[in-house]
Amino acid sequence: MPPIVFSNDENYIGDMRYFLLALVYVLGVWMPLALFSAPQPVLFVGFNEGTSSSVANAGSGGGEMLILDGAKQATSLFSADAAGVTGKPGDFALDMTKTATAMGVDSKPCALVRMGDGKPKTLMGQPMSFTVTGWFKTTAKLDKGGRLFELWDPLSHGFSLMVGPGVLVLSLNKKTISSAYRSKNFYGQLDQWVFFAVTYDGSKTSDNVVFYSGTNADAPVVVNTESCAAGAIEPVHERHGLLLVGNNSGGIRPFFGLMDDVALYLGERDGSGALSAEQIKEVYDSDLSGASTKPAAGTAENPSAVPGEKPLKLALIGDSTVCDYPDSSLLRGWGQMMREYLKPGVTVLNQARGGKSSKTFPSDLWQAILASKPDFVFIMFGANDAHGKDAPESTDAATDYKENLRRYITEARGVGIVPVLVTPPHRRLFYNGKLSNELEPYATAMREVGAETKVGVIDLYQESGKWLDSLGEEKSTFATVNRGPNPNTDDRSHYTKEGAFQLAKFVTDAFAQVDPKLTKALREQSTATVHQ
Repeated sequence: MPPIVFSNDENYIGDMRYFLLALVYVLGVWMPLALFSAPQPVLFVGFNEGTSSSVANAGSGGGEMLILDGAKQATSLFSADAAGVTGKPGDFALDMTKTATAMGVDSKPCALVRMGDGKPKTLMGQPMSFTVTGWFKTTAKLDKGGRLFELWDPLSHGFSLMVGPGVLVLSLNKKTISSAYRSKNFYGQLDQWVFFAVTYDGSKTSDNVVFYSGTNADAPVVVNTESCAAGAIEPVHERHGLLLVGNNSGGIRPFFGLMDDVALYLGERDGSGALSAEQIKEVYDSDLSGASTKPAAGTAENPSAVPGEKPLKLALIGDSTVCDYPDSSLLRGWGQMMREYLKPGVTVLNQARGGKSSKTFPSDLWQAILASKPDFVFIMFGANDAHGKDAPESTDAATDYKENLRRYITEARGVGIVPVLVTPPHRRLFYNGKLSNELEPYATAMREVGAETKVGVIDLYQESGKWLDSLGEEKSTFATVNRGPNPNTDDRSHYTKEGAFQLAKFVTDAFAQVDPKLTKALREQSTATVHQ
């Protein structure tokens, strides 16, 4: 639509008519999208891996969730193919029936699904509002409450959702845990897929808890509204808290049956995390169509996507300089900050883990990435590979380091994933005014493997080196943490938020050179602030 210009008095009436028509167009077409289009969830698990001990989080929070049995051992608990809520081939569900493999004794089947790093605060923070949606199918009568979803710690911070004979029960914050809010609808006839949704708006003090229920044959309706003056959700303790879908590992309040398409929406400072009835209906329709894992092209959540073209899914493996960190940490990884440069709807599955090398990166996390089949996987190791020869994570740059990289490349390509190599960033160490180069052998080895295997290489080692060298030691102090858990330590390996933003910019600036398809994931203008 061309810009509206009131050029002179003679054209004023015509211009005003055009303006009013344009206003009607905006209100009639775009406002409904803004009002009713459901935001992207921070957590969405569709359980469609089929055979894996973890499931990918397709929400904006990224990461993965581990599936543990009653003995807290990683296991695969998936239904048969096409047993998910859509009934279509490729749609699996989380299977917590009495006869599921590794479920323990019949009286206490346990399927614990939790955030793999054990730090739900990285996903939750301290939201003012939230919505939990999902589906369940009971295969045994619910005599007591069965756990559906929980973000909780031993201090009773967070919230928990359970289903009982005809009710959903929501408990939130330790102030209100003794006064659960119950729905009045009968949830969970045997062998019937039931849709559930609960919204909470802490910015209000009355009529701010809403329960919805539906089935795969009947659209969701409001079944109860309650009041709860609890304010913002108290932050879950990052060490002891758990994010659970399904039962906990002790078999307490076991749920017998299937679960599918579980999502969590958050509003950090306002009521935006409490979805409206129209948005709940959109989620329901999306789940039944099988399109829930990503926002539809051309919606308010993914305005730049080409209709009919799926947003890209990116996976990352590496060490602590790539990791996601909680808000309370001084550290940030470039993989965490990279999301600021990407369009809404692009999925980032960040599996990086601190202290890991090309040799010690967990095989179950790597297998989970292969199972989730992202479009690209970014591979960055070197800092921990360079540790002393006696360290278990140590590798030789010229031999086993190269072999490990070749293995990742071969296995990724074997399932149709495009591998991308990223050389490790410099440590901010200066000797006699010059930046150190102890990671150079690993950066060189990675470049050689990239050339040999014809894999794109993003040279973060080179770019970070030029950047830090241009700033010098004193002016680059903002980039790294500079202090560790011991006040006497000097941490120049781990980057701050501002430093990680710059590393992420170097990575995303190289997208066009590595593979033009990657540029489709980039925002036209980043929201990140980069220190020059």
